[in-house]
Amino acid sequence: TPTVTDVSSSGLIDDSGTYRASYCEGSVDFIYEVSGLTAAANGGELVRFNVYSVTNGGQLSTTAIYTDTTSTGSIQIDDLDLRMSAQDAGTYTFKISQVNSTVGGSDDNATFTGCETEEADMATVVLYIYDVPDEPEIGDDPTNIVSDGADDMIYYNEGDAIANLVVNGESGINNIYRWYNADTNVELLADTTDAGVSTASAAQLGISGAGVYNFYVDQTADYSQGVPDFLGCTSAAEEFTVTVFALPNAPIASDPDPQCDFNVSPGSTEIRYSGVSTTNNTTTQFLFVNSY
Repeated sequence: TPTVTDVSSSGLIDDSGTYRASYCEGSVDFIYEVSGLTAAANGGELVRFNVYSVTNGGQLSTTAIYTDTTSTGSIQIDDLDLRMSAQDAGTYTFKISQVNSTVGGSDDNATFTGCETEEADMATVVLYIYDVPDEPEIGDDPTNIVSDGADDMIYYNEGDAIANLVVNGESGINNIYRWYNADTNVELLADTTDAGVSTASAAQLGISGAGVYNFYVDQTADYSQGVPDFLGCTSAAEEFTVTVFALPNAPIASDPDPQCDFNVSPGSTEIRYSGVSTTNNTTTQFLFVNSY
């Protein structure tokens, strides 16, 4: 019976001897080592490994999708050999056999094709490929949010009640939204939900007082699916900025200095102005005198 070990990723072999591994769509990259009978243990003859694909109904492909002959008793297969590099999300199963005594013949010199591992004893590989979620989007609030290309700009005045920030993502199994301070890349909140919506409060994001606050949030889906240590598939990040404007100070009225201009020529209009202090809530008085 051939055995499979993982050279490059983090799969596992379950109690049935099946090798299982999880990947994200577009990021399938692996090298597996398949071991079996060596040529030395096979009378000096080469041995061959065959890899078959298995349909959802459990039917083996009629011919091997990959084959390799060796004397060492082991081969390496990768994602290209199994035609997995560009596969869509789904579950893919393979069976691996070994064929020995491929050289030799019978009394009538007919070619002997060798003895192949029975299907029940073949090594089994199950690969799970998961979809990468789309970038989450900030919930629409036309009062405060202005979309500006890749970023969303959210505005408040100091003292306003800041509403919870909401992002819409994809619903599914084992989803987690992570909110970060974009200036420090520090994770502020990890929100686990399967509903496709994540909410963060101003307090959770550290919004307090006037200032400019930069954030980003992403979604990781399907973590621990397929195999328990699978980290899931993470979306691109949604970036947004919350700006809280400081309120201006109240304006202060000051007393104007009296202004007089007597340098006028004959026949012109002379306007005299005198101001009275407005302390004690008195009213400023103006005196206009026309002189010709």
